[in-house]
Parts: sequence; structure tokens; C-alpha cells
Amino acid sequence: MISRLQIEHFSCQRESEANFYMQSGQSVAKILTPGRYEHGISRSRLLDYSYLPGELIVCNRGIEEWVRWRSPIQILKIDLPDQAFQAIAQEAGADSVEIASSTNYKDGRVAFSSIPLPRPLLQRL
Repeated sequence: MISRLQIEHFSCQRESEANFYMQSGQSVAKILTPGRYEHGISRSRLLDYSYLPGELIVCNRGIEEWVRWRSPIQILKIDLPDQAFQAIAQEAGADSVEIASSTNYKDGRVAFSSIPLPRPLLQRL
């Protein structure tokens, strides 16, 4: 369970083998550099994805996945706190609320370009 907003920078390199991965919380990723990777729920059945800077991914939550990086890529991942989703669910009178995953999320109302990053985070990137 994610208790607060978390921002993480990934700098991934080309890999020869697919690696197991499971995202426990609700996350959104912004592609910072062009790159390719393969992704799927089985190591033997991976789909190829290519991304350009600025594209968004809404990550799967609670699903066992396999990922193989086909080229170097940099990604900014934002983990969203579960408390925010619980508050939205209560307001809507629902048991739970989740964002549906998307390998290429497009919505003109969502933009990361206007989010200023704190200087210490920029220095670590």
C-alpha cells in the first residue's frame, strides 16, 4: 500500500533476458527518452512497445508481468497514494476506484510537462 506520492527515475539498459516485475500500487510513467521494451504476462509471450519522450503509461497494478528492455530508456514513475483512491471511492459511494492500465495513455487533460521538479531531484536525475 502506497501511503504518499512517490517519484522515481529509472534509467534502464538493454537486457538479453526478460525480468519478472509486479507493481503493487497505482502508478503513472512518463517516458523521458525514446526507447523500446517487450512486456507481457508470460516470459514466452512478450509484446513489443516503442515510446517517444512525453508519452504516458498507466502501469498495471497487482499483475505479474515480464519486461525486457530492448534499448536504453529513461522513465519518470509516479506512484499515487492509495488514500487518494479511497477518498474518491468514498465520495462516489463505491468500494474502490482504480485507473485502468494503458500502454499509451492519451488525454489532453493530463500533462506532466508543467510539473516543476525540486532541485535535489533534478540533480539526482
